[in-house]
Amino acid sequence: MTAKKKDHSLKNTLKLSSRLRGGDFDLVIDLQNNFRSHLISYLSCAPKRYGYNRGIGRFLLTDKANEVRTIIPPLRHQLRVLNLLGIGEINDDLELWPSEKDERAISDFLSEEGLLSGQLLIGINPGSSRRWETKRWPLARFAELGTRLSQELGVMVVITGQKSEQHRSQKLISLAEGRIINAVGKTSLTELAYLISRCQVFISGDTAPLHVAAAMGAKLVALFGPTDPVRHLPPGNNHIVIRKDLRCSPCYRDRCYKKHICMEKITVDEVLNAVKRQLE
Repeated sequence: MTAKKKDHSLKNTLKLSSRLRGGDFDLVIDLQNNFRSHLISYLSCAPKRYGYNRGIGRFLLTDKANEVRTIIPPLRHQLRVLNLLGIGEINDDLELWPSEKDERAISDFLSEEGLLSGQLLIGINPGSSRRWETKRWPLARFAELGTRLSQELGVMVVITGQKSEQHRSQKLISLAEGRIINAVGKTSLTELAYLISRCQVFISGDTAPLHVAAAMGAKLVALFGPTDPVRHLPPGNNHIVIRKDLRCSPCYRDRCYKKHICMEKITVDEVLNAVKRQLE
């Protein structure tokens, strides 16, 4: 389940916990690892509650995986909790399965937006969660990138994102030159997955759509700043990571006192050249 920021009140936490209690679950696997998720696990009344031995809410869990000092990829990290259930190994591949209905909806959408048969499509996800504005590459850079992709490579660009990001997407389109398809807030999760699968390259920061793209086998250009790609890059062999090796990065701060230099130092030329390498 997902929750908007306004849903994090005690009232809604108790409401969600009540729904889970009604399901009479035998166990809960908590990979979120924050106090609210631990509390929801506890209030579900599931006899077994698995998670990480970290944070002030860890006492609410029955079985806990101890933290390790080494930095490991996200799926390997989550496997440590699954080990508690006797699951010894998993396939690192991510998978999503859009339906034929999703495929028809996106194919019709792209056709209506003017995508020509055989024309290359490049996806851009310019946003991030509101909490993590430090993960965002400057909007003007995305606009310049969209312009150059269109003018220099003759591709069609589609931008993706949540409905709450529509204002930013409109601003991006107003700054860019050339035709850009705006799919922000217009797709379901599975429609988004199929849309990304239609893209020859997908460009994003450290966001959920980056993992959706990996699940669809898309070629990625991933822009990292305040977070560590070793810990957060989804599995796959089609990734190009652009990150600046700065003393302050990764900082894991949602506010930056240095004007987001880890993202500001990533140039349009670097991203454009990465796209070209992926197209080759």
